[in-house]
Amino acid sequence: RQCGFGRSGAGWAVRDHGSANGTWVNDAGEPLAAGEAHELADGDRLLMGAWTSLTVRFGAASEAAAPSSPDQPAAG
Repeated sequence: RQCGFGRSGAGWAVRDHGSANGTWVNDAGEPLAAGEAHELADGDRLLMGAWTSLTVRFGAASEAAAPSSPDQPAAG
C-alpha cells in the first residue's frame, strides 16, 4: 500500500503507509515518513511511486460529493 486519505479536523489528510518509493507532497526535499500525515490544501500536488501524480482540488463539487454522517442527510 502506498498511502491513504482520511478526515483531519475539518479537512483531509494523506498518510504514507511505509511505501517503498515514498509519498511526496509538493516540492518537499524528502517524502513523508512512514505513518506521517500531511493536512491537504487546495492545489497540493502528491507524487506517489515513480509515475503517479495527483493534484488536490477543493470546492463546491468536492463538498457535494463528500459522504454524509449518520445524523446528516446526503448532499444533493
